[in-house]
Amino acid sequence: MIEIRDIERMCKKCKNYILQNFPPLILSLNITPMCVIEREFQPILNYEHDGYAWVAYSAWPRPLHCGVKNTLSKSVNRAKLETILAMT
Repeated sequence: MIEIRDIERMCKKCKNYILQNFPPLILSLNITPMCVIEREFQPILNYEHDGYAWVAYSAWPRPLHCGVKNTLSKSVNRAKLETILAMT
């Protein structure tokens, strides 16, 4: 079972890789992780989380996390997400 701390660890590794390989391009970096999974799972939540939900694309829960909302507010990010989803 995937735990939140595993996802947080993965995000930290991704952020470090980006900062090491593209430092002049990045001044402020907030990462919203995304991956395609084969099946839904029940995550183990830490103290920062009250719950979770599996939702269809564009059927976002409310209130939406501010970082996710910011990511989805940009058409370029939505296009990337739609491309990834179309490949699955």
